[in-house]
Amino acid sequence: MPWTLARRRAPVASRPRGPRRIAPALCALLTLGMLGRPTTARASTDRFERAVLVTSVNGMPVGDCLVLIGDADVRIDAVAFDRIGIRTSTGRRERIDNTTFISLASLAPGVTFTVDYTQLALRLTVAPALLGTTTVGSPSRPSSDRIVASTPGGFMNYALNWRERGGADIFAEAGFSVGRALVTNTMYDGPSTGLLRGLTQMIVDDRGRLNRWTFGDRVVLGGELGGGLLLGVVLAREYDIDPSFLRYPTVNLSGAVLAPSTVEIYANGQLVERHDLPPGQFEVNGLPVSAGRGVTRVVVRDVFGRQQEFGEPYYVTTAVLSKGLHDYTYALGAERIGAGQTSWGYSRPVAIARHRIGITNSLTAGFRFEASENILSAGPSMNWRFGFGEVELGAAASRNTQGGPGAAGVIGYRYVGRRLNVGTVFRTTGRSYRALGSRFATRFAVRELDLSSGLRLASAVSLTIRHVQTTEDDDFGGKRFSLTLASRVAGGADLFTTIGHRGGSTRGTDLLVGLSRAFGKASGVHLLREESAGGGSATSAEVARSLPAGSGYGYRARWSDAGLQHATGQVEYQSAYGRYEARYGTAGGDGGAAISVSGAVVAVGGGLYATRSVQDAYALVRVPGLAGVRVYASHQEIGRTDRNGNLLVPNLLSYSLNELTIADDDVPLTSAIESAGRLVVPAYRAGALVQFPVRSVRIAVGTIEVMTDDGLMIPAFGELTVRAGESSVSSPIGRHGEFYLENLPAGAHPAVVEWNGRRCGFTLAIGASAARELELGVVRCGPSGGSL
Repeated sequence: MPWTLARRRAPVASRPRGPRRIAPALCALLTLGMLGRPTTARASTDRFERAVLVTSVNGMPVGDCLVLIGDADVRIDAVAFDRIGIRTSTGRRERIDNTTFISLASLAPGVTFTVDYTQLALRLTVAPALLGTTTVGSPSRPSSDRIVASTPGGFMNYALNWRERGGADIFAEAGFSVGRALVTNTMYDGPSTGLLRGLTQMIVDDRGRLNRWTFGDRVVLGGELGGGLLLGVVLAREYDIDPSFLRYPTVNLSGAVLAPSTVEIYANGQLVERHDLPPGQFEVNGLPVSAGRGVTRVVVRDVFGRQQEFGEPYYVTTAVLSKGLHDYTYALGAERIGAGQTSWGYSRPVAIARHRIGITNSLTAGFRFEASENILSAGPSMNWRFGFGEVELGAAASRNTQGGPGAAGVIGYRYVGRRLNVGTVFRTTGRSYRALGSRFATRFAVRELDLSSGLRLASAVSLTIRHVQTTEDDDFGGKRFSLTLASRVAGGADLFTTIGHRGGSTRGTDLLVGLSRAFGKASGVHLLREESAGGGSATSAEVARSLPAGSGYGYRARWSDAGLQHATGQVEYQSAYGRYEARYGTAGGDGGAAISVSGAVVAVGGGLYATRSVQDAYALVRVPGLAGVRVYASHQEIGRTDRNGNLLVPNLLSYSLNELTIADDDVPLTSAIESAGRLVVPAYRAGALVQFPVRSVRIAVGTIEVMTDDGLMIPAFGELTVRAGESSVSSPIGRHGEFYLENLPAGAHPAVVEWNGRRCGFTLAIGASAARELELGVVRCGPSGGSL
């Protein structure tokens, strides 16, 4: 949506004729000493006067420029012109007295000018198109400015579970990362299975290409009409490697401003971005707006107070790729079967390929392919975005050695608005259609229609309707209809009511009513009442408190009268070293207890650290030699450093900016840190070493008095400056003469006290001592020490 701010074109300066035309400029130029002798251009018969004028572009000063002033033209030094930043290849250039000048008159209409002979100023009005383009917002290619921290390290997660009626089991996951590579393996040991190997992987990330290689066991999905299984060698495009990169087209705005301006961009009434822009054209890419339909409002204010507003509707979807982008998965290997039941269950060799490409910012096309020794399945897909929703199309054909050829297809439409959401999907599969895995292994042709709609009736009231109908070729199928009304009621509670109707052999109507009330940020109460078509009913109640981000406790208690009346109670505690849980449940008067302990051991930075389970990236915060310093991750307290000044912070976000800070109040006065905050970008499930360098501070404290002719006085609120070699150390003086000096070496140093326009000099002696804090007592400056 391009626009240009309204602008007035300044006319080319016209100068009075006759004997008086040079007088005003001549007087001013002589006064400032800037007038040179008249210059005759070598390529022209026009006579020019050489001057240095204060120059501005669109009202903003850009410095002094050497110019030649003629009757109807001004020629400007080409070097100064290029420094201003006007981008144009037009304009007449001439070489005069070994200097290249550009004719401003030849740049019209893009550049116009006036000369103010009173102020000795040259005022240029430049079209924004000639001032270059400023681009802000999310990048259109992988960012290279984020330095990914990856310190060699490893972790082992563990979870121990004991059940009164089920015995004990253990789950463990070990991982080691170095550089771009991560190796992980999971193990399980239970009473009924014995020791089993879980998933084993080696992951290598190519951050420049946003690719991830996986060697080992990875779940691979073939898309809407494809299958899913565990394979061994996988190459996939992973946009999460650079979270700032937008894979789908979003709202992009462009425009132009004559003067430095502030641009505020609103989406659906909410301010999403604000940028300060120089004069010229600008582009704002990748606005952070929610998916669906909305409206942007752009407010442009320049430094002169002029304001313009513009608006434009948009529709954003995450199913369409930006033009030219690719999304793919290619997998090859032996299918793993029986994971969780056997350690080494591998079967037939298979291959899966899925590739999508953004044809335009509104159209994405793709294909999928699956093959094994007895199944071949493939087909195209398409996603299309337009102003009022998005459409998905997919088709597939298959051939298998047992059932012959088969076909399948899917078509869907979705619209997400500010008040209304609509979605529908129709899927059909033939009785012989197959894909890898057992998802489509049926003896019947199946047709399924799924309709849904959501309507926001008021700010706190919403209505959701859904209808699902399944039909098989033997006339067996079913229908399900549901209507849900959700609203915010008095006291901040959320109430929802769902009415559902089932057709077919299980025909009937169900009713579900629920009420939830949150208390603070972590606690809540939930009540539920259910009436089923068969005449049964049930009531349940739950009260819960979630665990905090750092150390703390949580709990959950639930009661229900469904079937056998049962109740469960659960208490959790989370520390810097792990998570501990105790549960007790009863059903029909019979009860049982369970205990769980989970955590991790991490090796990084030359040490071993006990911590909570590592789910993503982690970091070792090191404040050398300082124990008990509080550490925060995203402003949430995680814990305190140990006696060596270390704390392991688990569960950072990989490839994202994570803010780690320490409480500088916990740093003693005898130590100093350069900064209490760090931004770190760790690799996937890898470690980072984040150091807060500490330097020792030697403190000298005392009070100072000044001997004057009127007696002793306190130079309150003055300043004490001590010269130590080539440097000086200063301290403000308190109400009672207190001063505080850092890192003064031993010896006698010249010192000066200044207060209320008065001054006193003396010599300050610092004794040799290994102590971090040196008490100097009362220091006195008198007439013999300097002037008063």
